[in-house]
Amino acid sequence: MMRNNVDLVKQINRDPRMGELYRKLLRNWQKETGDLFVHIATVSPISQHGAWGLYEYSGQPLAHAPKAQAMQEFLTK
Repeated sequence: MMRNNVDLVKQINRDPRMGELYRKLLRNWQKETGDLFVHIATVSPISQHGAWGLYEYSGQPLAHAPKAQAMQEFLTK
């Protein structure tokens, strides 16, 4: 499915609602576990293999990276 929908995956990952999903993930993780949390990749381009990075490319503005925004907010609280 993802191999045929890379453009859709890009749209989803760039949508501000993705940041809200990450905030929810981090809140729930902290509430339920709160132990070691490992994020797969800080920087990784979106491709037919997935969207694993907080950023799509090195130097991407935080304002254009909803997952990175959510993680940054979580880490600075």
